[in-house]
Amino acid sequence: MQTLIFSDILQPGYGKNAGAYRIATQIRNSGFTCQVVDYFSHFTPEEIYQIIDRFVDTDTLWVGISTTFFFQIERNEETEFMLEEDDATMFDNLFLSVKDHASGLPFPPKVMKDIFKYIKSKNPKTKIIIGGGRTWDVQQYDSLINRVIADYYVHGYADQSIVVLTKWLHDSSNPAPKFHGNYANIIDSNTDYDYHEFNTSQIKYLPQDLIDAQEFLPIEIARGCIFKCKFCSYPLLGKKRGDYTKTKETLQNEFLYNYETFGTTNYMFMDETTNDSMEKVEYLHDVISNLPFKIRWGGYARVDLYYSNPEMAAIMQETGLMSHFFGIETFNKKSGEAIGKGMHPDKVKATLIKLRESWGHDVRMTSGLIAGLPYETEKTLQDLEKYLLSQDCPLDSWNVHALIMPPGFSSVFGSDPGKFGYSYVEGASLYEWKNEYMTFSKALEIAYRIRKNTMRRCKPNNWNNMRLQNLGYSQDSVDTMTMYDYAKAIPEIMIRLEAKKQRYFNQLINLP
Repeated sequence: MQTLIFSDILQPGYGKNAGAYRIATQIRNSGFTCQVVDYFSHFTPEEIYQIIDRFVDTDTLWVGISTTFFFQIERNEETEFMLEEDDATMFDNLFLSVKDHASGLPFPPKVMKDIFKYIKSKNPKTKIIIGGGRTWDVQQYDSLINRVIADYYVHGYADQSIVVLTKWLHDSSNPAPKFHGNYANIIDSNTDYDYHEFNTSQIKYLPQDLIDAQEFLPIEIARGCIFKCKFCSYPLLGKKRGDYTKTKETLQNEFLYNYETFGTTNYMFMDETTNDSMEKVEYLHDVISNLPFKIRWGGYARVDLYYSNPEMAAIMQETGLMSHFFGIETFNKKSGEAIGKGMHPDKVKATLIKLRESWGHDVRMTSGLIAGLPYETEKTLQDLEKYLLSQDCPLDSWNVHALIMPPGFSSVFGSDPGKFGYSYVEGASLYEWKNEYMTFSKALEIAYRIRKNTMRRCKPNNWNNMRLQNLGYSQDSVDTMTMYDYAKAIPEIMIRLEAKKQRYFNQLINLP
């Protein structure tokens, strides 16, 4: 195998990482072979060695590590709550199951180094490439600690850069990659490579990717966002409407191919704002309504656009919409204005009620919420908690997390934190900011408290809903599950995940 990508799944539950398969598609389209391997952090080192034995040989140019689903901050270690013992255990199982690895990788440095060493033992010329959403974390850790060393770090959307790098590694007479600045091993794809073919690109899954017919499969609809929220660091912010959006023919062909090849009708839409305009909504409706089968899907959306375009709700439901994740972030008026979401909270709440009346319980509504935004105080967050627990809140679920903004973070806030009232605490952790109203540690504590106190009302968010269905849970069973139920079910969920992983491993090792 000429290239191998170790990826992971976001759990609890199961969901593929779209980025790894997009890169695999580009590599395969360029005439090279590529195998994607899911579950990286769930395998034992011994299982990983078996996979390396199966796929790394004298032809292997590189082995990639896709970091996107590897790293997550979940709590302040020094925060403790007075809980009943059983409840405390369940809550910890739910929210603390993903450890904070400083390296950005799922195994300790020695284990990762041994894995890399084993790859090199199979073929000393094989390069180790770190990519995906947490590449910066790994790169920074490597430079500071010098314990886990990769050959190349590829940042950003690597559709084009990875092909250039692969061709150059295959034959050095091909053009060399554009390395970033004075570095000889760092590629910044978003800065140094313009990729103009996204509108006609696809993720083309192959039988060797081991797709289950009923799984919610990630599919890219568009990239970037027409908005530019000040806390957000995603690339392609502030794009024009229609930019980086697939053509109707491209998207329809992708749906048809997946259905004819795997029987796929369930999707996770990879698109920062599926409803960014009426034109976008009508485009989706036109593509999907002309398919010879019905689909179900979940994805991101903005509430204010449903307020401005009330007719969107019925059109989106006709496309097979089953869940939305709204980036509301705050119900505090001044905080919303500070981050670029200026619609009055009362209008946001009224729009959510109208959507519930329009959709009933056929469409599940989740919101992301952030503790630590400008003007957000302990009192406003207490008000938020009361609203989430009240009968006035039509949301099915919510994610409440602290504002993450390490120094140099590529958001508007991160580019000039002092302008927005933030500074960093000297001698504290990388993430420890403070402003007039609270600190990062306090924001972590409050977010944790709200999640804990609302877990008997909050349901699994829309992404978890789909990932649990990917493990064989029925729609009805997930819809009636609260986060308290979810926490209790974690052992069973992990048993299902382990069984699915083992089936996957056996199929993978025995691929033709």
